[in-house]
Amino acid sequence: MDELLTALRDAGAEAEAEALTERAWEAGTAVPARLLPYGCGPDGRPAPPWTWDDLPQLP
Repeated sequence: MDELLTALRDAGAEAEAEALTERAWEAGTAVPARLLPYGCGPDGRPAPPWTWDDLPQLP
């Protein structure tokens, strides 16, 4: 998949590469670049930056 996305972007097909990435995300096979490196929140929007220190302590 990475090779295909790279080829699309190299060919100037950025919109098509983004559409393919979104479809892969919806199928559960890839994470769109806009969600890296922090993933997404429960509502599907990009999560704000965090570190391991931000997580609550376990009891």
